[in-house]
Amino acid sequence: GLPSHAHGDTWLLVSHGVKRWFLAPPGSANLLEDHPLWSPLTAFRRANYKNALSCLQFAHDLLFLPRAWKHATLNIGAC
Repeated sequence: GLPSHAHGDTWLLVSHGVKRWFLAPPGSANLLEDHPLWSPLTAFRRANYKNALSCLQFAHDLLFLPRAWKHATLNIGAC
């Protein structure tokens, strides 16, 4: 997975496995705040991920993420 970040509009496809997404719309105060050296799992356990939107993306699922949405991911199971 990846720590929290944001970028432009993007389409994301999982080819195999499962990915957990943590999402926060633009302007969400302090959602997905973490430390740059934390793994996504550590951030989920220690930071403010619990108030973020969350979903699971399974193999062959396509996700559209609008510009400026802050997000982090956590791969579940074998990668």
